[in-house]
Amino acid sequence: MNEKVENLVLEQLRQLRAQNDRILEAMRAITVEVQATRHHVRGNELDIDAQRDLVASMQARLHRIERRLQLVDHTE
Repeated sequence: MNEKVENLVLEQLRQLRAQNDRILEAMRAITVEVQATRHHVRGNELDIDAQRDLVASMQARLHRIERRLQLVDHTE
């Protein structure tokens, strides 16, 4: 009887270890996905910053053109 109990405990421990290994592997995969997502988000942030800079530059240029063509008040 004692040997049966010991075998059952060992089998349960093996199953727990296997389940733990699967969880760890899933966590590794999720970590890789999160890192990739962060990389993509950072790329998007850089693109947005570049677009904001471009819009600001275009606005300044438009303002200068309007001023030269006297389409706006010089006091601005």
